[in-house]
Amino acid sequence: MVNTFGSLWAGLWSCICIVVFFGGSIVIHELGHYLAAKKRGFYIPRFSIGFGPKIFSWKRNETEFRLSLLPFGGYVALPQLAEIKEIEGEFKIPDGLPMPTYMDKIIVASMGVIFNLIFAFVLALIVWVVGCKVPSSFMTNVVGYVHEEIQIKNGQKVGGPAHRAGIMPGDEVLSVDGNRVKTFSDIMNYVVLGTNRSPDDRPLSVIKVRRASDIFDVNVYPELVVKNEASGDFMRTIGLEMAQKLIVQEVFKHTPAEKAGLQSGDVILKIDNCDVFSISQLNDVVCSGNEVHSITVQSGSDSKSLTLRPVSVPLTKPCVRLQFDNCSMEIYPDYINANSVTNLFDDEMVCKLLEWKQLGGNNVHGAVEVGSSIISVNSKKIATMADLIFILKNTQSPQLKFVSRKGSSLEVNYGDIKSVELVPPEKVNSIGVFFSEGTTLVHYNPMLQIFDNIKNILMTIKCLISRKSDVSLKNLMGPPGIIKTLNMFALNDFRLLLLFVIMLNVNLAILNILPIPVLDGGQILMTIAEKLIGKKMSGNIAAMIQFVFMILFMLLIVYVSFFDIRRFFGDHTDGVEIEKRGKLLLPAQSIWKNMPQLKK
Repeated sequence: MVNTFGSLWAGLWSCICIVVFFGGSIVIHELGHYLAAKKRGFYIPRFSIGFGPKIFSWKRNETEFRLSLLPFGGYVALPQLAEIKEIEGEFKIPDGLPMPTYMDKIIVASMGVIFNLIFAFVLALIVWVVGCKVPSSFMTNVVGYVHEEIQIKNGQKVGGPAHRAGIMPGDEVLSVDGNRVKTFSDIMNYVVLGTNRSPDDRPLSVIKVRRASDIFDVNVYPELVVKNEASGDFMRTIGLEMAQKLIVQEVFKHTPAEKAGLQSGDVILKIDNCDVFSISQLNDVVCSGNEVHSITVQSGSDSKSLTLRPVSVPLTKPCVRLQFDNCSMEIYPDYINANSVTNLFDDEMVCKLLEWKQLGGNNVHGAVEVGSSIISVNSKKIATMADLIFILKNTQSPQLKFVSRKGSSLEVNYGDIKSVELVPPEKVNSIGVFFSEGTTLVHYNPMLQIFDNIKNILMTIKCLISRKSDVSLKNLMGPPGIIKTLNMFALNDFRLLLLFVIMLNVNLAILNILPIPVLDGGQILMTIAEKLIGKKMSGNIAAMIQFVFMILFMLLIVYVSFFDIRRFFGDHTDGVEIEKRGKLLLPAQSIWKNMPQLKK
């Protein structure tokens, strides 16, 4: 009951945030136009949030206020300017109204942008006052780890670009392509939005680095890494992690770390007299062998030196690998309350058996949902790995019954079984410590928030029109993506939600000020052009131009929204992979409970 209520409240809170901030950003923009037009004496027959057929409306004085079906923006109908009859409808201007001046038109057209910027600034003031918690590594420009390899697509691995260029942990990144950087976000933005290319047409980032007292430039050739298989999104990546503070959150019992005297709250500074800048760097040293290592630790205001020897421990659960004529699969145990289990590797222990990996096969094979539980073979119930192995080894062509995570059942026959194998768990060297990355409460300067967002969107526009960049229209975020992101932040951290809404409003402002017909900037441009040539553009011509660009704008929104929706499927796949890894890995506490040799 409590969980149900919590889920309902979370859903309601998310909906409120989406309506208030997404809808509110559109309302704020159109309110700017409305109030300016009202002040300048314009005739305003309609104020609409959304386009298309109305959902509901009400009328006050001469203006109909309405909520329309298509949530792609909004409009204030101003027939004294260029009206778009096909979109806004046709209105008759009352007799006796004065013609608006050129300044009236410019003020009304620009006020939506100004209101978005004012709204963004107000939210930025709130973030500045309350602060925002971010991982400490996000607020540094010091390199913590350099990946020797990175995965680009379909499991294909290549050498890490930063590693190939000779960047090392401890290096301080000063600039990327001449742009000064202070944080990890700065570095990533300038790499992703880079437009430099080498003579052989490879992406290129020129990174200025400080190493000790030396400052020098490094040419790094980013790789294009697929970020979402479903939508085909890819981005420039150089394979860096930023420096982080190695704070010991938990030391597990009966581990090398506990025996060496490591305690919760300690900070690891060095290993084997080398500075440690990240957990990944520490893991590389620990996993390289079982030699004795010396570590330098800061404990409160004191520092101390400890020695320890890593031990090999299981990382994943054992599994049963089945080989059929046309496919193979792996069945993993899902232990109930694994932390209380005394022997995780007992194949007679009762557990759920989950199918998590299938290779090859036909349509019948593909019908089984990843993560389904196998509950019977030839109508014989199974509850342990021993059951599964015994039955399958004594069955020629088994009929397997699965139950999906949603509760639906499915029986499949993969043909003759070729082999049944109990696969032992993967092992890794460990010292028995769980680290936590520190967070920093950042009070972002409100003006810098606005200026940084303006700079980022201008860089994005530059990338979109540059043939040398690797950013395209399909990488943009449409209404579905905005709503999804708002939902994610609403359920996690309200301050991050505010940062996103600030960015959203600045983006709306910059987008609308572009000199494109149907946008506010286009209205201003046409007004200035009319003033310079001393002749008013024909209302029909202006309306036709507006209408054509409105259709193009709608098609653009549909296009980016299409990739937003495809991105959802990719995100779901990523979520399944994350869940899968979580199911396959052993809980840390249970690992050490199953290592009796360390308890002596």
